[in-house]
Amino acid sequence: SSTRAENVLLERCDENNNGIMSFDLTQANQGLLTGQTLDIDISYYSTSEGALLENPSFLLPNQYENTIPYKQTVYARLENNNACYAVSEIRLQVNRRPEFTLNEEIIYCANTFPATITIQPVFNLDPARFYSNEWLPEGQTTPQLVTKLAGSHTLTVTDSATGFSNSETITIIEHDIAVIERVEIKDGSDLNSAVVTISGRGEFEYALS
Repeated sequence: SSTRAENVLLERCDENNNGIMSFDLTQANQGLLTGQTLDIDISYYSTSEGALLENPSFLLPNQYENTIPYKQTVYARLENNNACYAVSEIRLQVNRRPEFTLNEEIIYCANTFPATITIQPVFNLDPARFYSNEWLPEGQTTPQLVTKLAGSHTLTVTDSATGFSNSETITIIEHDIAVIERVEIKDGSDLNSAVVTISGRGEFEYALS
């Protein structure tokens, strides 16, 4: 066959965290047709045999969701006026987003201000790849966050090669040391009781000693 074709790689970010994504197979056409000057018809098949035999049972739609997580190969048939044809591979690759976790929230003791706290995510990243980090609203670009600012803080980790990213948010909640405003003791014939009034932000536990 005088018609020739190039193999093509299509990549998507794993937005669903399961290795399955929808691919527009027509995005491979430019790569498949590299160097071609003729009017070429392109169709897509799930197997190379299906592409060779033009078996409609294996014909794929232009918008195709991979059935094998993360990596799958499908096939393109390039044909010139029903005469010469070629079969090429289209490799579908779903790239995992950078994996890390953050606690949902952490407590900052306001009485320690202006001391800072350090937020350390737990990373599960590919050591062979390079990543960039950005914390908002601070704008820090280190893996960990050093801050004394309460509120929501979002870390975005981006794969430098693919541009795919993942974001997680932690909330820093300000608490105060409890201040005892007054203590009211009530004497009873059988039981005594005390009412303690405190002030300060946060949730407090009471204990008798």
